[in-house]
Amino acid sequence: MNKTKFEGTYKAGVIVSIVGASISLAWVALFGLIAAIGMGVFKNIGSGFGLATLIICIIGIIPSILILIFGAKSLKDKSADKRIAIGIMSIIFGVLLIIFVFGIILLVGGIMMLSASKEITYNDNPQNMTE
Repeated sequence: MNKTKFEGTYKAGVIVSIVGASISLAWVALFGLIAAIGMGVFKNIGSGFGLATLIICIIGIIPSILILIFGAKSLKDKSADKRIAIGIMSIIFGVLLIIFVFGIILLVGGIMMLSASKEITYNDNPQNMTE
């Protein structure tokens, strides 16, 4: 039975990216909530700052959701077809958020995914041969 080396570096990279994207999604949602509350409390003073923060938070949510969707689909299907897309999104989003810990987590996950080999391994054990 031929199979790709999915269980190695690529799977670990996807899991690390999913963890980083989940943390960043929660962090950005928290900042968005604080901005929304700030806009409600300080209507005249902080409305411009609150609106700008809210827009930045909405823009920050989109890459996290895409990484979560593509990563979960990749793990579910056990395929590496979206390897480049998830890896590049993780690296770009990780570089943008490098000052936070989850930015470093995303960066490491993206590098792990892109550096994973797509070698085919051969299983010589006849007990595990299934079609």
